[in-house]
Amino acid sequence: QHHGAAKSPLVCGGEVMFKVDFDVSCLDKALKGFEPGGEVQLFLDTEIIKQCEPYVPMDEGILKKSPLYASEMGHGKIIYDTPYAKKMYNAPDYWKFQNGPLRGPNWMERMWNDRGKEIIRGAQKLALKNSGGGK
Repeated sequence: QHHGAAKSPLVCGGEVMFKVDFDVSCLDKALKGFEPGGEVQLFLDTEIIKQCEPYVPMDEGILKKSPLYASEMGHGKIIYDTPYAKKMYNAPDYWKFQNGPLRGPNWMERMWNDRGKEIIRGAQKLALKNSGGGK
């Protein structure tokens, strides 16, 4: 495949410029996965919810399950929808939460700090596969 070819340099007013042609058809395919409802966006939403689970404060599990029914999966907006979600998310750090040492406020940011690179690698791998560049 033609991935990039430099043409002869052009001299213009003392500057040397190169024209480079790229075949971006594989990039177009990869980016389609990031569109709303696309496979990569759906992976990101699902994986973020899954990886947040151990960080979300839990008593009966209603808060941690709420994004499964409140979010529009594949559209990049994850919603924790309970009357107390905001209070729990913004709770002071000294509050004690039960059912696991990771559970507590600001669960999305804390999870992302711990697992974000792993999630991005998964999305990149899926986008590469979708573009025909992966296995």
